[in-house]
Amino acid sequence: MNTSRTLRLLPCLLGITLVFAATTSAWAQDARAGTIRIDKPWTRATPPAAPTGAGYLSLTNEGREADRLIEVSSPVAGRAEIHTMEIVGEVSRMRWQKDGVELPPGKTVELKPGGTHIMFMELTGPIRPGTRVPATLILQRAGRVDVELLAAPIGATSAPDGSNAGAVHHGKH
Repeated sequence: MNTSRTLRLLPCLLGITLVFAATTSAWAQDARAGTIRIDKPWTRATPPAAPTGAGYLSLTNEGREADRLIEVSSPVAGRAEIHTMEIVGEVSRMRWQKDGVELPPGKTVELKPGGTHIMFMELTGPIRPGTRVPATLILQRAGRVDVELLAAPIGATSAPDGSNAGAVHHGKH
């Protein structure tokens, strides 16, 4: 191997390694709002003409008082709501959770496929695999927190690798 060539490539490889390390650590960062920790925010990619999408994450209340996820918004959707799936007879139905989702102290509430989830309606465009979808969660006690949901491929059933996108901003507003 040519030692001179290897030495010339070393700064480039070092730079790539540092960028990768910084990106990886950003993915590992937890999003927080007060005593609420948000983990694994993710969504699924959508077909080009889909009017809706869904978002998933887990919310852990590390405090001693209950809180509540009461509202969600995102620039990728005309509106976003908290929905739950229920089976009535043999029919699966989605129901809007107008009062939000309770977050009991010391418990984790998971928003997941087939259960409670964020419904993005009136999408402004398709959600593409690998993109990050910004969303603002509003909690009754802890306030607002901005998160990014990493888009998994269409039909994914779980969060993609590296889905712990971090909080952009948090706290009461």
